[in-house]
Amino acid sequence: MLCDGFFVMLLPMPELPEVATIVNDLNRFVVGKKIVSINGDTPKLIQPYSFLEFEKRVKGKYFRRFERRGKFIVANLSSLSVRPYTLVWHMRMTGHLLYRDEKTESKNAKEFFADRRNQYIRFSIIFEDDSRLDFSDLRKFGALHLFEEGEFEKCKGVSILGPDALEYKWTAKELRERLGQKKVALKQALLDQTVLAGIGNIYADEILWASKLHPLMKTNLITNEECLRIIVVMKKILRLAIKHRGSSVDDYRDASGKAGNYSKYHRAYQKQNLPCFHCGNKIVRIKVNGRGTSFCPVCQPFRADPEPRRGASPGKNKKQTLRHGSGQTLTLQ
Repeated sequence: MLCDGFFVMLLPMPELPEVATIVNDLNRFVVGKKIVSINGDTPKLIQPYSFLEFEKRVKGKYFRRFERRGKFIVANLSSLSVRPYTLVWHMRMTGHLLYRDEKTESKNAKEFFADRRNQYIRFSIIFEDDSRLDFSDLRKFGALHLFEEGEFEKCKGVSILGPDALEYKWTAKELRERLGQKKVALKQALLDQTVLAGIGNIYADEILWASKLHPLMKTNLITNEECLRIIVVMKKILRLAIKHRGSSVDDYRDASGKAGNYSKYHRAYQKQNLPCFHCGNKIVRIKVNGRGTSFCPVCQPFRADPEPRRGASPGKNKKQTLRHGSGQTLTLQ
C-alpha cells in the first residue's frame, strides 16, 4: 500500500515543535474555510490520485480540524453531502505551509512572505473568500496524501508510530522498556518513530544534552532514573520550543511566513567547537547511525556495557575511539 512508504521515509524534516506550531496556526486561520479550487505545478506531490481527481474529491469540502501525528500534519475535510476525507501533509526536508489572505495582509506580513524560503510554491488550495493555503517546498520532496473515510487509521505508516513524545503520559518504566527493545545507541532510539513519535535530530541532541546522557550509550544500560530525567527535560524542551514557534535552522517557517525563535536556545545542536553552556568545555560532533550529533563529552560521559565481550579478558573491555569534526579524538572506556 502506498501509504506504507509515505510515513516512514527517514529524511530530515520539521520536528514536533515546528509541526505543532503550524497546526496551531492552521486551526486559527483555516478551519471552516471552503475549498473552491486547486493550483499546482508538481503533480507528484499528490498521492495517490491524479491532480484532477484530487481536485474533484476535495472541491466543496470544508476544513474541520487540524491535528498533529508525530511529525505529520493531519487535516479533516467534510461537507454535508459526502463522506469525509483525511488530508495528510508530509513536509520532509524543505516543505512548509503558508496561509495567505492578500486582501487583508499588512505591509509587514507581505515582507515575511517575501522571504526567499517562502517563494517555492508547489501547490495552493484556494478558498471561497479568495484566501489560500500554499505549500512551499524548495526541493519538491514533500507529499500530500488523501485518505477516504476509515483508511487513515488503517495505514501501516500510522499504526507503527510510537506514543507521542509530548502528549503521552510517559512513566520511567515504560520509556525504559520501549528504549530497551533494541540494544542500540540512545540517540538512535530517540529518533526511532516506532519508539516515540515526534523527535528528530535537533531535539534529540538538545534532550540528551539537558539529560546529561551520552548519545552512544546503549539503550539496554539506561536506568529508570535516567528515563525520568529524559521525560522531564523532553517535555520541557518541546513545550518551550512550541512557545518560541520552533527552530528555523534552515527552511522552516510558520504559517505566517515567519522564522521560529527557538534556535537561540539551542545548547548542543550544531554547537560543535563552541563552549558547553554548563561546563565551558568544547561541544564535539560525531555521527550516530549516520546522523550528525553534537554533545559535551564532559557533561555527557560515556558509560560502557560492564559485561566483557565474548573472548575478552574480564575487566579489559576494548576501548572505542571516536573522531569528530575538529580532528581530535575521543577515547571511550
